[in-house]
Amino acid sequence: MTEKEKMKYRVPLMDGYSEAFKQKVVMEVENGILSKDGARYHYGIRGNTRVLDWCRKYGRFQYPKVQSRPMQRHPKEKTPEQRIEELEKALARANVKVATYETMLEVAKEKLGIDIKKKYGMRPSDE
Repeated sequence: MTEKEKMKYRVPLMDGYSEAFKQKVVMEVENGILSKDGARYHYGIRGNTRVLDWCRKYGRFQYPKVQSRPMQRHPKEKTPEQRIEELEKALARANVKVATYETMLEVAKEKLGIDIKKKYGMRPSDE
């Protein structure tokens, strides 16, 4: 399409809008003649939300002012109860691990006859 053909379809952009014009656009949008974006393009209306603002002001329907979402926790954040439960499970696993290592040390002491467990407070031998 050449520039001349493009200019034939282009609507001049408007800066000031009368109340009657705004109401006409809202009526066409609400009756389904045009979509909000279609009205913007058809009438050369500047601004992405201008037609929506007019619909809120002059329209018959309820248009949501803001799309609010309920506050959601970050996916990695846990409630305090979940965190406590998780920590209790980790503590139980750690206690089982400690008991296993102590049993292994006792078995090694009985079978090999050497004390592997470190005794704190003892001086190192000079061997």
